[in-house]
Amino acid sequence: MLPAKQASRMRHEEHEVSLIYFIIMVDILVCVHELGHFIMAKQAGVQVEKFSIGMGAKLVGYKKGNTEYIISALPIGGYVKMTGKILTKDPQALLSSSNLNPFGSASKLLLRDQSQI
Repeated sequence: MLPAKQASRMRHEEHEVSLIYFIIMVDILVCVHELGHFIMAKQAGVQVEKFSIGMGAKLVGYKKGNTEYIISALPIGGYVKMTGKILTKDPQALLSSSNLNPFGSASKLLLRDQSQI
């Protein structure tokens, strides 16, 4: 049987390892999520200025075409910086562009005012 102090220290170390694994898994999940944004933006014809894994100061990076690929200092997710903004809150205006509407007329039907049906 282990002394109480040694057993307590082992449990504490196990919690530290579990926390590290949790942070790593969340980081991987966020990076995959951001990769989805990146792929969909490229498919929709939206220019991507930056694709970063991590946040904060840039550690390393390179530019290919119009996109800068970055690994940043804080491993807490990532981001995709796209060119331009859509300056309207009208869902019908957003759906008028085929580049922004991969679901076609089905999404127009879903967003239509129910009183028109």
